[in-house]
Amino acid sequence: MPRDIQLLGLGSNGHIAFNEPNTPFGSETHVVNLTENTIKDNARLFANVSEVPRKAFTMGIKQIMQAKQILILASRKNKAEAIYKTVCGAVTSGYPMLVASALYRKNPLEYQVINRGIGGDRSVDLYARIKRDVWNLNPDVLSILVGINDIWHELNEKDGVEIDRFEKIYAMMIEETLIRLPNVKIILCEPFVLKGKYTQQQFERFQQVYRYAKIVKGLAEGFKLYFLPLQKKLQEAEKKYGAEKYLYDGVHPSVAGATLIADAWMDLFRDRIQKDIEKVR
Repeated sequence: MPRDIQLLGLGSNGHIAFNEPNTPFGSETHVVNLTENTIKDNARLFANVSEVPRKAFTMGIKQIMQAKQILILASRKNKAEAIYKTVCGAVTSGYPMLVASALYRKNPLEYQVINRGIGGDRSVDLYARIKRDVWNLNPDVLSILVGINDIWHELNEKDGVEIDRFEKIYAMMIEETLIRLPNVKIILCEPFVLKGKYTQQQFERFQQVYRYAKIVKGLAEGFKLYFLPLQKKLQEAEKKYGAEKYLYDGVHPSVAGATLIADAWMDLFRDRIQKDIEKVR
């Protein structure tokens, strides 16, 4: 039965209930992996950050939107940006939604875009759910963007993924996927970072992502996959308009950042992948 009033809190990263950014609009009650940002925000309620739960149960967005009226409460200065974007910002689920928009524009029946990205995931998290979220779906094209959280988790919680382990896990993920889906086209997106409000104090350590990006490029070359370079594009855009316009905190893309990534993705898809798919057909 629809609720008369749905009372919600708003997280500093824009989450409602515990629906983190990029949660599908059709989601129902589910278990969610909390992002680093949400874990940090809730640490004030615990003795230390290590005691903060990493998962939560949450009502899904679909169920929330069934309420007759929705009242969102938010307080504290650190939520000002989230409030502004909720009221005035564009509706977006990151670059996958923009890619879907570009692909569906010509013929919405030709492609189906499925976004299985989860904010805060490390390479080990992707590997743990790859059967459910990739192999069982048998996609024609698989796009992977991972790396920055392998570093970020280490800085905040000593729970990151060291670079040698990152390479091994990523390689296993690719190798096992190609065994099960030999015809899949795989895009390895370059992980990236800019100097922003969440990265500037430890930016030298965040720059480790350049080494991780080198690993990703090497894996793409070694397995003969597609590599999507992004760091240089973001740095060039940063020089013109500022980092916060593209990665609002130094890590997470704004609408402009997601658009930049989506445009680069579509260029690669049109110039190479689409042609390769047509050859097979």
